[in-house]
Amino acid sequence: MANNETLSPKVDVVFQALFGEPGSERITKQFLESILEEKIESIDLSKNTILRREYKTDKLGVLDVIAKINGKENKKLILTDKLEIVIIELKKIKGKERVEGQLLDWLFFLDSPNSERVKEKMKENKALREASEKLQTMSEEDYMERIAWLREKAILDYNSGMSSARRKGMQEGERKGRKEGRKEKGLEIAKKLLKQGVEISIITNATDLSKEEIMSIQ
Repeated sequence: MANNETLSPKVDVVFQALFGEPGSERITKQFLESILEEKIESIDLSKNTILRREYKTDKLGVLDVIAKINGKENKKLILTDKLEIVIIELKKIKGKERVEGQLLDWLFFLDSPNSERVKEKMKENKALREASEKLQTMSEEDYMERIAWLREKAILDYNSGMSSARRKGMQEGERKGRKEGRKEKGLEIAKKLLKQGVEISIITNATDLSKEEIMSIQ
C-alpha cells in the first residue's frame, strides 16, 4: 500500500479473508475458543467459497466453519435443537485496556490492530501474532486494499441511502399527517355548517373538501 496503512479487520471482506481462508485455522480456532469458552479439537475452513470480492454487486462470502467440539463434528460450530447467537459490541471494550482476557485481546485486535495492548500480547500469543502478520501482509496487497476500500464505500453509500430514505419517509409522514389533520378539521367545520343549513357549494369553498366528502357526513 502506498500510504502503508493497516486495513481494518472490522471491514467484512477483511475479516472474512483473515479468519475464513484455509491457512487461518490456528487464528480462527483460538478466536472462536475465546468466544465460546470451549475447547475446539479441530477446525476446517476448506469449504469456504472465494471470500475476496471486488465489486459491490458481488455476493459476499459467508464463513462456513466446520469444527470438532467435545469429540463431535459441528458445522458452523453449534448443531443442536437450539439457536445460539453471540453478540459482541466492540464499543464496550473502551476503558478495559488493562483488563486481562484472551477474548479482550482479540477484540482489541479487531478494533485497533496496532494498539500497544495488541503489540504486547503478540509476544506471548502465537495465534494473535500470526493474525497480525497476516493482516499486515494483506494490507500491503494493492488488490486487497482496493476491495476493502470499495466495500467501505459501498457500506457508506448504503448507510447514506438508508438515512436519506428515513428522512424522506419522515417528511412524507409529516406531510401526510398535516394533510389528514387539515381534512379532519375541515370535516368538523363542514358538520357545523351543514347543521346551520349552509349550502354544500359554499362549504366546499370554505373547507377544500369535495362534494362527495361533505355529502358522506350528512
